[in-house]
Amino acid sequence: MRTLIVLSLLLVAACDETKPATLDSAVTPDGPARTDGQQTVPDGPLADSALPAPDGKPSPDLGAACAAEIAALQGEIYKTPGQSCTAVVRLDHDSLALLGFELVCGKYAGVSEAQARAAAFADSGYGQAGKMLNAQSPEDAFVFYESPGDFGGCAAVSARTGLTVFGGSIIWMGTGQITHPKSWRAASLLGAGCPAAGGVPKSQGYDLVNGTALAQTDVDKAVAVVLKTAIPGAMWKGGYVFDAVVLRYPRSVGAFDPTTAEWIVLVNGGWLE
Repeated sequence: MRTLIVLSLLLVAACDETKPATLDSAVTPDGPARTDGQQTVPDGPLADSALPAPDGKPSPDLGAACAAEIAALQGEIYKTPGQSCTAVVRLDHDSLALLGFELVCGKYAGVSEAQARAAAFADSGYGQAGKMLNAQSPEDAFVFYESPGDFGGCAAVSARTGLTVFGGSIIWMGTGQITHPKSWRAASLLGAGCPAAGGVPKSQGYDLVNGTALAQTDVDKAVAVVLKTAIPGAMWKGGYVFDAVVLRYPRSVGAFDPTTAEWIVLVNGGWLE
């Protein structure tokens, strides 16, 4: 009889060990408990910062992306109070890869067409003659286009500062050269995947293949690349982004050569006047 009692007690203990563990510890306010031992994840998208990294640690805050590049550009753009800057960015025509950039900054100044042409010619060798592509009294930039027979070119001048921000030759049976700015900074200094901050409020462009307005779809795709750099964040950090102008710069005349052509993106910002 005593043997039967002991066997019964052993059977009860064995059954208790096979029972599933309680699920109370897995219940969360986000929803019902999961039976796989993991915390329930609420429906809908999560912020990237909430997703675990492969090593199990929280992902870095995306707002910190390009922090060093943004701080460096902000310090330069707003070093002198009461000025406006144009970030001149070069993109490969087909891949839209960043090729380089430069900042052109100066005090606000009233700028006439005659003054803009004089500055453009002095700095780039173009703009004294040729067609003005922009509307009268532009807010963003004066853009001059000398239609090439054998030799021609283009130039752009900030309408806010009167400073030349871009110039280059367009030639027949050859490859034109950028004549202004004279030097360029490495694209790596712009970072990648940066926060767009307030974005670019408005933009337009000019096709220097034929001296006409650029399709807005082309403008938008070029501006979208610059939005992922440190430029918008730096400008918005201390002031404003005003607008952008996109130039399709062909370098050569005749059959279009995308291997040498570029997109030139002029992003204008700074303190309010």
